[in-house]
Amino acid sequence: MIRKLVILHTLLLLVSTIYGVNDKIYSQGSSSVDTLAQFLSQGNGALGEELVYEFATIYIEESKIEGINWDIAFVQMCLETGFLRYGGLVESGQNNFCGLGSFDNKQGASFPTIREGVRAHIQHLKAYSSTEDLNRELLDPRFHFVERGSALDVHDLTGRWATDPKYGIKLVSLLQRVSLIERTQLVLNAEVPMGYQEVSEPKVMVVSDIIEVKPVIKDVVETVFEGIIDENIVEDGIEEKGGWLK
Repeated sequence: MIRKLVILHTLLLLVSTIYGVNDKIYSQGSSSVDTLAQFLSQGNGALGEELVYEFATIYIEESKIEGINWDIAFVQMCLETGFLRYGGLVESGQNNFCGLGSFDNKQGASFPTIREGVRAHIQHLKAYSSTEDLNRELLDPRFHFVERGSALDVHDLTGRWATDPKYGIKLVSLLQRVSLIERTQLVLNAEVPMGYQEVSEPKVMVVSDIIEVKPVIKDVVETVFEGIIDENIVEDGIEEKGGWLK
């Protein structure tokens, strides 16, 4: 009985999180460095652990400086670059993680370091989502071409950042996947599910049941992953013929 309650509790937590992602750009993200690193690694298994953690760390740090939702910035980077596989107008050596200036068959802007490329990306998101001043020196070459405060959430980026009519939907789908990873880690790391601390059986039995259920939870998560994100989302997101508006 306890095992069934644990599984039910876990699934309810996961489902409630999936359908409740924060899509506001000028806001705070909620995912940890570990979650974002795992998300990027799942999208591109060829990337080394050090690199995925470097990207996750820098995106969170730079987003906090400008007040941008780091979950949104990170998944947008993954969509724009095909999880750092590239394949469109922008090449990997440019450190351009959001296709800045890559339209009308132009290759777009280049930046000397990963951090500067990330900072330019964050600044461009701030241009769209806020009218507040930047907190760091301007690096985004197209900052002044944006109508300030014209895109408050990811859906507002459709038709502004990219011509793809499903652009916002794709970003939400990726946000749901990140949210699922974050919630799953919280559940797997918990000794006793919230609401089940006080039971008639000894506590050690509850913990034992949770340990036995963990592989089941992981299987469920892997199955849900397949249903959350269409396999063509990332491939469709890389525009090769200048369809971006940014």
